[in-house]
Amino acid sequence: MVNRAADGIGVARTRVKNPLADPVRVAMLRGTGLLGSPAEEAFDRLTGLARKVFGAPIAMMTLLDDTQLRAKSCAGPRHLASSPLKETFCQHVVRTSAPLVVGDAREDDLTKGLAIVKCGNALAYAGVPLTLPSGFVIGTLCVVDARPRAWSREEVGILEDLARCVMTEIAMRADTDARRRAEADLERATERLRGLMDNSPSAIFGKDLEGRYLFLNPAAERVLGVSAAKAIGKGDAELHPAAVAAALGAHDDSVVAAGKPAAIEETVKLHGETVVLRSVKFPLTDEAGEPYGICAISTDVTAEQTAVEKSDLGLGELGSAKALLRRLETAVDAAQSALSGALPDGAAK
Repeated sequence: MVNRAADGIGVARTRVKNPLADPVRVAMLRGTGLLGSPAEEAFDRLTGLARKVFGAPIAMMTLLDDTQLRAKSCAGPRHLASSPLKETFCQHVVRTSAPLVVGDAREDDLTKGLAIVKCGNALAYAGVPLTLPSGFVIGTLCVVDARPRAWSREEVGILEDLARCVMTEIAMRADTDARRRAEADLERATERLRGLMDNSPSAIFGKDLEGRYLFLNPAAERVLGVSAAKAIGKGDAELHPAAVAAALGAHDDSVVAAGKPAAIEETVKLHGETVVLRSVKFPLTDEAGEPYGICAISTDVTAEQTAVEKSDLGLGELGSAKALLRRLETAVDAAQSALSGALPDGAAK
């Protein structure tokens, strides 16, 4: 048995004794999300069309796990819409991965023992497999009649065409579900990122290549003295005096040109006070790797810098005091020596 992976490459699998009980097939069926899901108009239209085209009382889209048949869509009476697997025509379609056509089920060794045949509920059946791109059969598209009838090859071909339409709808449904999951994942990631930015003590902001702000977090609002609502879409020149704007954007172009992060210490006069910002700036790039802006993560280290400067000043003053003390000690020693030389012996004692 050869199945096809999602990328279309053939993958050899050991043939299982009973495809109906194949855990991989059942997992693939459950992975579609169709089992137990409510009726959907797209599938109902196709079973309704099959019923009209074939003039049969019942048309169904069935799904078969390892124990039960469930009709995802049923046009006509629903007494066959849920059955134990062993009491169904459809089991043989899944077993063989091929169409099953029965004109008179009472005369067919494969089907004459079924309870639905014995009670006369289903005497004619035509069903074709619903096959995933991976090669696994998850169910059937079938039509059922309570009277014996002959099925033409053309009718079977029409049923196969409708089955392909069913599989197209399943694929579209899977794409829609995948897109919804991706959107939900993106929303969760965005919320986590927003929480990180909102609670970060560091100022985080981004600008486009023209220097216009793309985003800034609350810490950046406090440091820059401007709200996000006011800043986004505007450049530093529109928000600050020319000297301040020049200082804030001094390294932006060089970081973008270098194409890699840079650690920078910037001294800027904001709100009439000198602020020292220790920043990491890095380019923002699109999927093709082309830069479209710059992001900065900045920490206000003004207090730390002031403390270091005071410490350096204190050390300098201490050094000066020690030098002065040494000079005084030298002067005292010199005065004592001079005094000792000028006085008679023993007078200085």
